[in-house]
Amino acid sequence: MASDNLSMKSLTSLFTVLRQQENSLLYFLASRVGCPHTAADLLQQLTEKLLRKPDNSEIEDEKAYLYQAARNEVISHFRSEQSRLKNEHEYGELKQDEDGYDVEAAALASFKLQQLNQRLQQLPPLTREVFWRYRIDGQRQKQIAEQLDISLSSVEKHLATATRCLRQSLRDSEQGNPANHSESAGR
Repeated sequence: MASDNLSMKSLTSLFTVLRQQENSLLYFLASRVGCPHTAADLLQQLTEKLLRKPDNSEIEDEKAYLYQAARNEVISHFRSEQSRLKNEHEYGELKQDEDGYDVEAAALASFKLQQLNQRLQQLPPLTREVFWRYRIDGQRQKQIAEQLDISLSSVEKHLATATRCLRQSLRDSEQGNPANHSESAGR
């Protein structure tokens, strides 16, 4: 019974912090997914998951926990969206091929996107984080510098490095086609 009271108290505390941070969490989610409606849906999903969580007594910092959970929801959202788009693309490729769709151009674009994603993952973590926050999340350089506790000059250098590497990756993929790259990768 005492354990149930502790768990209920934790849950109440967690939802109090959730209620206090709701607008901030919505902004956080919207800045990552680019849509306030999707952000609201993700916050709703997060709330439902918290309600189903059996034991919340181990949470030391509720605010940090909520933001990490929100980030996880964003990752899950993009993974499911990527899977959905892949399935739609495969179906659309079959359908559009019948309609005279340029399958080769679509394959090349998909290959380039895959190469960029792989190259992005190879960047040093701080460079990748700075690039992601600036180009994907739309944060200002000054804001990134403050949040990561680095100089504005460092932010600019990380962005330049990431941009240079990704442009080189694009140039490399334009010099060959997907077949050439997969053959050389296997050697």
